[in-house]
Amino acid sequence: TIFWIVSFVFTKWLWRISWLGGWIVQFPYLQGTWKGELQSTWKNPETGKVIPPLPMILVIRQTFSTISCTMFTKESGSDSRAAQLAKDEKTGAISLSYNYTNRSLATIRERSPIHDGAAHLRVVTLPSRMLEGEYWTGRCTTGLMKLHFSSHQLLESFPEKF
Repeated sequence: TIFWIVSFVFTKWLWRISWLGGWIVQFPYLQGTWKGELQSTWKNPETGKVIPPLPMILVIRQTFSTISCTMFTKESGSDSRAAQLAKDEKTGAISLSYNYTNRSLATIRERSPIHDGAAHLRVVTLPSRMLEGEYWTGRCTTGLMKLHFSSHQLLESFPEKF
């Protein structure tokens, strides 16, 4: 009974304590809302120019054994289908990788159809909490993402005031 209680308390709450990171727990606690920018390689077919960076948020939900990602911009939302944290054995660098399905608003779906993609983000803890990396899609576009931790609140849509 004691083992079950300790296991339950650990996997429910204690694993999140930062000083356990790297010692008992291999991965950092990332749950919350992250704000940043997405820079796409997509070129507007009318102008031939790359679009400016898009403000974005990434909402991470994490338990001891699972992690999921939801991304929002003004024009679309993405939900992860699979996600994982990994640690490079040589460098100790931690990364977050996930596959997603993106659904744009119905009003812009002609230029931005529903698509699948993947992202690979490096977890940075110093000098500040940050996620940075790249993504690629089934539409043959790629891009960069850079996000900073914003809040422990789990947003459910893109905020009107970014």
